[in-house]
Formats: sequence, structure tokens, C-alpha cells
Amino acid sequence: MKCGKSSEYKLCNAIPEPCPKEPTPPREDSGYPLSKAIKKAKLPLNFCMSQCNLYDGSGDSGEHVYQFQTNMLLLQVSNVVMCRAFSTNLRKAEHAWFKSLCPWSIHSFAQLSDLFQKHFLSSRTRRKNSASLLNMVQERNESSSHYLWRFNAATLEIDNLDESVKYTAFLRGLCPTSKFAFVVNKSASRGT
Repeated sequence: MKCGKSSEYKLCNAIPEPCPKEPTPPREDSGYPLSKAIKKAKLPLNFCMSQCNLYDGSGDSGEHVYQFQTNMLLLQVSNVVMCRAFSTNLRKAEHAWFKSLCPWSIHSFAQLSDLFQKHFLSSRTRRKNSASLLNMVQERNESSSHYLWRFNAATLEIDNLDESVKYTAFLRGLCPTSKFAFVVNKSASRGT
């Protein structure tokens, strides 16, 4: 499949035939993956890139894109500026991936971020599910407040957590002899 504006985006080295090119780019532009329109667009005069962590391939690629977009939205910059700024947040090997994209093949930040996340998919953090909460228990000699803190931290890693599952898992994990478990169970039996 050829790359370019088609719905399928491929890396140059992943296809048998050469990438179709707009009129041959000048020598200094060869290998530049952003479209002519993006490359030629002017940056805002007051644009100052905020400090983002450089992506080194070891973290969650989706989280990196999210943090980058959040920073760019705070600066109120356009899709074009986001495209141009993104590669400045990549370390050496990850920047090599960016340069390996077909010349002039990127036309939007959505396309660029989609390709980035697909390429670095193995680095994504796996989200936990609600069943993982059922395995949490209050450790011997662990304070109830620490267990509550640990439990709440774990719930933040679960998407669309049902409140009844959360409540059941929390009660199930409490040490039955703790004062906190006694108070919670007493309140639950009264319906308060």
C-alpha cells in the first residue's frame, strides 16, 4: 500500500514500493514527514515551547501524547503547531522513527499521534480491571488509613469502576478484627 493521504498510513521501510512524493522535495527537506502545508505554516510570534518530558520509548505512549496535547492546549496552539512541535519531545531513537515516516505524509496531529501510539504500542501501560481490587487486603500491622489510601490509589487505575464493586472489594479486604471494619460493618447494618 502506498502512503500519503490514504486512510492507511505506513512507514516507508514497511512497504515494498517507494513512497509517492509530491514534487521532489528540495534536498534539505527530503525525509521530512510533515506535509508541505504544515511545514510552511507560520508559528505564532509568541510561541514558546513548554517543557515536556522527552519520550524515550519506555513510558506509556498514550500518556505522552495526552500530556503533550494538554501542554499545547494550554498554549492555545493549532493542530499545525502541535505537529511541528511534537518531534522536539522525542529522544534520539524515537526521533529516528519520526524521520522514517514517508516524506510529507503527515497532514494532522491526529494522524501523527495515531501512528506514534501504534508504533510504540508495546510501551503502553495495561489498565487494571475491577477484579484486581478483589485481591487487595489490609496487611497485618497495616493501619486502616494506609489501607484506605492504597485502595483509593488502586481504584484510580480502573476505568468505569462500578461503585458497588468498589464498596464490596473494600469491605472484603478490610482486616475483620480492625476497629475500622467494626465501625464500617456496624454502619452498614444500620443502613447509614
